[in-house]
Amino acid sequence: MDERRPTTTAPPLFGTAGHVDHGKSALVKALTGTDPDRLPEEQQRKISIRLGFAFLETPAGELAFVDVPGHERLVREMVAGAVGFEAVLLVVAADEGIMPQTREHLDVVELLGVRRGVVALTKVDLVEDREWLTLLEEEISETLSRTGLAGAGIIRTSAKTGVGLEELKRELVRLAEESKREDDSGKPFRLAADRSFKMEGFGAVVTGTVASGALRIGDSVEVQPGGGSARIRGLQVNARPREEVTPGLRAAVNLTGLSKRGVRRGDEIVTPGCVTLSNRFDAKVRLLASAAELQSLCHLKLLKGTSELGCRLVLLDREKLKPGEESLAQIELEGSHPVFFGERFILRIPSPPLTVAGGRVLDPLAQKHRRKRASYSEALVELEGADPREALPLWLKHNPLPRKDLTTAELAKRSNLLPRAAEEELQRLADAGAIIKLSADRWLHPRWRHGLVESLGQALDKLLANRLPFCRLDRGRLSSLAGRNVEDGALRDAIAGLIETGRLRPVGSSYAVVPRGEPTAEQKARIADVIRALEDAENLALADFGNLHPDAALDLAHYLEAVGEAVFVGETHLWRTGRYEELRRTAVEMLKASGTLRVVEYKERAGLSRKTATLLLDHFHERGLTRRESGTHVLLDENAAKAAPLV
Repeated sequence: MDERRPTTTAPPLFGTAGHVDHGKSALVKALTGTDPDRLPEEQQRKISIRLGFAFLETPAGELAFVDVPGHERLVREMVAGAVGFEAVLLVVAADEGIMPQTREHLDVVELLGVRRGVVALTKVDLVEDREWLTLLEEEISETLSRTGLAGAGIIRTSAKTGVGLEELKRELVRLAEESKREDDSGKPFRLAADRSFKMEGFGAVVTGTVASGALRIGDSVEVQPGGGSARIRGLQVNARPREEVTPGLRAAVNLTGLSKRGVRRGDEIVTPGCVTLSNRFDAKVRLLASAAELQSLCHLKLLKGTSELGCRLVLLDREKLKPGEESLAQIELEGSHPVFFGERFILRIPSPPLTVAGGRVLDPLAQKHRRKRASYSEALVELEGADPREALPLWLKHNPLPRKDLTTAELAKRSNLLPRAAEEELQRLADAGAIIKLSADRWLHPRWRHGLVESLGQALDKLLANRLPFCRLDRGRLSSLAGRNVEDGALRDAIAGLIETGRLRPVGSSYAVVPRGEPTAEQKARIADVIRALEDAENLALADFGNLHPDAALDLAHYLEAVGEAVFVGETHLWRTGRYEELRRTAVEMLKASGTLRVVEYKERAGLSRKTATLLLDHFHERGLTRRESGTHVLLDENAAKAAPLV
């Protein structure tokens, strides 16, 4: 599946809400001409049991309706239908007024973040008392004033007589035309399955509301949490074939290549590789003002997408959540499931079954962490108001993992973005200096670079306390000083930071540690002994350094090279600076004269043994003076490999 922007924008998906037998299905049928109660049992009992769907052609486009059951035992079905709601058609019967399921459906709509809608006051043909209708409208307005639907229009209607239907249609069109869908570009495709069945001659068909992304015929998808893969054979919206489906559309998806497990209600159809299953996530949770207080560690039912899951609520900043309060929390799931940044969910107590709270996912792949941890609470507060792209630098800034750099794929999954969209935004942030690009797909926040540079610098100071200044360390030793959780890219960046601040200097393939002090008196005496010995010999092997420990002898050789007294060749021999420069110039002259240089030629001209000549030519190659070619050496940079002190 390519990473494309949706090519069309669907009108808002309207969902019904309201108490059982208040006329939701009848109203939808009167508006659209389609009976959303398709099951024989529903038509016989005159009650909605499953989700129903209908469509209405308008000047604003084709409006889609999801008709939800109103019975208290079917709230799970109602929440499943509310996935993708962008506007609500709240139904209140004129002969009964606001009832318990009216309030619970309103609570669900509020917790899912729906802020647009209209109220249909149904069955007005059964009420002759106009004053009663006025009082009822006032009660509805007062109830809505405490929700995101405050100020929503209230229209008197009758599915039986047709009163108010045209006015209601005009209001629905107005809401559709004023609707501004959230920017969906860069998000992976996601559809929560509410139905799955097989059709003869077609195979598996899944229906649901497109939550994000775009899907075309021929695309590949994953089915999670089952983990199976499939290919899109066909797409339909309102029983009409489509080449592509986009967010907000009610779609039927024909899949081919499914495993035997198939697709179950509650499964997510997603872009391959864009989700990691999670058994816990962090969220902002709000308890309804009408609910009883909740204790931390209580067990609840979680409704998200079209699935119902057992969970445990772990409050992160308090022991109890009181009515009307909000809290940061970690939700521990029974099993592993796909969870998405920004996804909304509902929490219900299992007995008696009642909606009590809801929230929004902040960290879909949360680690188990200590409660009341101020630093991570700060991270969640920042994530609360972020969109997927804004979340990218926040994951890097507040990364709770021991390893502080993250890959593009890791960041994309945490932010609910396609990898390419995440990479484009990360590159923009890196170009602006907001984050650091460590390699092709690894990123780091500056705060961790500063901390790593500082801690590595402190480790170097501790190391130098017992060693000579200018001791040299290879990359492996620096890696062990940095710690096992520092990846190669972060280590490379930290080393660059220490070089920038003057604490390290590159010398060949190793690094000299720049001192912040002087050698001790004992060390100075050893240095003087070696300098005197070098005056009587053109080079000294480390084995000639008296009874020194090999590490101490190596430090001494590196120090003498750093201060310009000698040049350390092959990590085995120390050469007097003057003699070394003579041999280097000889090699340059021979290379300029003949273009190439062989060991035997250099040995005879310089008066060296073959072993020593080979050692020096290897050193010249390492320092960039020459390059090996077919058993010979050619000149690369005549100014390289000079005896150059670090101070």
